[in-house]
Amino acid sequence: MEDWAKAIPHHLNKNRKSWAFFGKFPKKLIYHHLFIMKAKTEESVALGQRIRQVRSEQGLNQAEFAEAIKSSRDTIARAEIGVQHPNEKILRQICKTFNSNYMWLLTGDTEHQGKEAYDKLKEENLELKQEVERLKAKLEIVRELLTESLGKD
Repeated sequence: MEDWAKAIPHHLNKNRKSWAFFGKFPKKLIYHHLFIMKAKTEESVALGQRIRQVRSEQGLNQAEFAEAIKSSRDTIARAEIGVQHPNEKILRQICKTFNSNYMWLLTGDTEHQGKEAYDKLKEENLELKQEVERLKAKLEIVRELLTESLGKD
């Protein structure tokens, strides 16, 4: 007997009529839905939303995201809707590939939001540096014009 069949309640294995209400689905599929697929919990739905947020920030669809972390699209889809909790390997791969904080991904801790604020400040700093460079160039032009006008007098 296969391992998956051992976990099916004994009375269902003995009495084939007990399976009649499942229609023509194979026992392995029924077992999967009864015992493996777990009901959505608040925690799994929240984790799925954070995974979706990371994926959306990268501008990727589920297939591209899954390929980047060496997983399947179905795994990502199930994780995003909260019916499957991805294993630690997948969570770590998401963090490694997309530079996310593991604790934020797992628990929703606000360190990820700190990263967003840091990235925004970094971008603003870059814009200010570019503005300073433009102003320096204008100042140099003004100096040259002043030198020329003072030299002609």
